[in-house]
Amino acid sequence: MYIRPMLAATALVTAGVAFAGDTEPDTYSGGYALAVLPEEFVLAGAIPLGVNFDFPGNSAIPVVNGGPTPALDPTTFGVVGFMQATSEDNGDGTYSVGYEAFTADGSPFVTDGMNTLVPTATGLQEATDLVIDLGNGYEDPNFPINGVDVCGDEGDIFIGVEYYFVRVDGTENREFGDTTGDYIRPEGFTFAWGYDIADARTFNRAGFVVTFAAVSCGGDGCFGDLNEDLIVDSADIGLLLSAWGSCGKAGPGCFADLNENGVVDGTDIGLILGAWGVCP
Repeated sequence: MYIRPMLAATALVTAGVAFAGDTEPDTYSGGYALAVLPEEFVLAGAIPLGVNFDFPGNSAIPVVNGGPTPALDPTTFGVVGFMQATSEDNGDGTYSVGYEAFTADGSPFVTDGMNTLVPTATGLQEATDLVIDLGNGYEDPNFPINGVDVCGDEGDIFIGVEYYFVRVDGTENREFGDTTGDYIRPEGFTFAWGYDIADARTFNRAGFVVTFAAVSCGGDGCFGDLNEDLIVDSADIGLLLSAWGSCGKAGPGCFADLNENGVVDGTDIGLILGAWGVCP
């Protein structure tokens, strides 16, 4: 298994928007599809199998942390499975978003007799992967709905990933990894995971939890204000201590590495103390 950001490349990811301080339930969109991925991070084509998003007449709008909602056949709108999303502020400057999909009848995602020929620019090709994805478009006027709360700057964001699938016989495969990618862009947040189609013939539930570093949902803050509450104080020291040590693959720019030397240490504490007090 491997991670692949699907960004604007697939129609499965629709949209949503999250505004700081709003009180409306956060909704999301997503789905799963058979896909041809000839090489890493390249989508040649996809056949949507189950989708759900905000559209007229849909009585099962997916709500973040609201439990499973139906995954619909995009042609007949019949229920073919279920999906759900979760979103959690970890309280340490990171944010975790989870997504899971499972079939309605307990059968594998890919079954005997299913059409696995995917239209691509070069003609029909045998599907190589099952892809599940989750997304929302912060600034997409076509989808003015709330989305999964994810804050942070545009560009590469270091994340940790827990990904898994559950086979028909009840056994599961669970792994951990990390990656960087352009997951937050002006048009929104998108994250997807691809599973080899041979595995998708054996499992009926799959999902992932991604944890974003250097995340905050507050105001603009100031230098040293790690939780962006507009004051540099002991709370920021606590966040810095929670990130103590090497930034690892996150490298320069991890949220508490104020001098961006790849490690959170006493120098960063000194910088916080130098910025102590209310933000200007």
